Amino acid sequence: MNKLLDLGESDVRMVGVWGTGGISKTTIAKAVYNSIAHKFEGCSFLANVRERSTSHEGLAKLQKTLLFEILRGKKLKVTNVDKGVTMIKEWLRRRKVLLVLDDVDDMEQLHKLVGACDWFGVGSRIIITTRDKQLLTAHEVNLIHEFKILDNHKALELFYWHAFRRSGPPLGDYVKLAERAIRYAQGLPLALKVLGSCLCGGSIDKWEAALHGFKSPKIQDVLKISYNALDHSIHEVFLDIACFFKGKSRNCVIEILVACGLNASYSIEVLIEKALISVEHGDYIRMHDLLEEMGKDIVEQECPLQYFPPNFRPKGLGLLNLPYSRTKQQGEGLKHFTKLTSLNLERSEFLTEIPDLSGSPNLRYLNASYCGSLVEVHPSVGYLDKLQVLDFCGCRELTKFPNKVWWKSLKELGLRDCIKLESFPEIVDKMKSLIELDLGRTAIKELLASTEHLIGLKILVLSGRPIKELPSSIGHLTALEQLYLKRTAIEELINT
Repeated sequence: MNKLLDLGESDVRMVGVWGTGGISKTTIAKAVYNSIAHKFEGCSFLANVRERSTSHEGLAKLQKTLLFEILRGKKLKVTNVDKGVTMIKEWLRRRKVLLVLDDVDDMEQLHKLVGACDWFGVGSRIIITTRDKQLLTAHEVNLIHEFKILDNHKALELFYWHAFRRSGPPLGDYVKLAERAIRYAQGLPLALKVLGSCLCGGSIDKWEAALHGFKSPKIQDVLKISYNALDHSIHEVFLDIACFFKGKSRNCVIEILVACGLNASYSIEVLIEKALISVEHGDYIRMHDLLEEMGKDIVEQECPLQYFPPNFRPKGLGLLNLPYSRTKQQGEGLKHFTKLTSLNLERSEFLTEIPDLSGSPNLRYLNASYCGSLVEVHPSVGYLDKLQVLDFCGCRELTKFPNKVWWKSLKELGLRDCIKLESFPEIVDKMKSLIELDLGRTAIKELLASTEHLIGLKILVLSGRPIKELPSSIGHLTALEQLYLKRTAIEELINT
């Protein structure tokens, strides 16, 4: 990898680090970053780009972090992604910088964070880790370091280090068991690390019991050996972190879990010792994607409900958090949540519709972003007058949306990447509160005249849409400050 970076050359280089999950791409990239960072004018390591870019304003926040770290604490206001691109070009094109984008999975991340080599000064180096080689090729990253699974010798060394705290082979009966464990880990560094840490200090009987029954296990089965060896109370903490607390502050997580009656501090220390989680950047809990996936699979197997039970009517429920759930549709299930103020269904991949929510008149926050199977939003959603944030970004199958809306409290509406949504609803009355409307990369061809009712709108994103002309009513949006029309079919702007 150092040969590809070749710090002796003065050109700007982008180097890809490609390989399957759990193969230590991030670990190696971090080690290289730490060893050469002192040779640059500014540096930034953006971890977990895939995960962080999907949150609200995720890419803009990453741009802000990038600039803050490289400019060594200079605080710049990044109000949106397109402005962030401009600022990166302006501030970094004469600086020799080192930048790492860790775990990239979408071209948009590359376009908005490291669009081209001429964004950066002479001698700059950009390292991109990903599981998708096509992303690197499409972004014209020609220098690619492929990470392969470890050969048997290196796999043994890594396993020995975690299982016996030394690089040499074990003694006696442990030798054959160690070789057996190596075969199960299939040369994957994460599996070797987790399995070795789990078995460290254990007796022959413990090793036999842990490895018993495996013939040709999947990686998830290997990782689960370590989970199965934990006490039940620690199981709960591990699953809570996998489902809810990855990336959160350790102190915050401990406080919440202690309130639930769990011995959180001790459990977290055990999970760190067993290499199931780590704590990075001072205080934030990290968990590898494969371990997170394993935890969520365990929860699904233990509680495979896809619908609320018919007698589930919690009258006092105010917040319902179901991200990454297996729920399909709720039907009558949400009709009785009269005090519900927040509903999070983000990335519920089997959810097909947002049901009648007229029974939840106090709802303020509704997040159904990146629900890949979502087709329909019930008309009642258009009349929830206390809604403040409504996010359907990334719902690529969404075709049915309320025809009329009356959102007198709504501040933000996100429909970006709803690529099959062809029409925008009629706005029944003036909406003073709506500040930001994102219709980027939808199939909406025209805006109705009723858009003139968006009298408080400051940010309107129409980028990537087949719209051919702006309605004359847009001239009535006197509060509008930012209008984005990139990659539209508009040929000229008329005087509105």
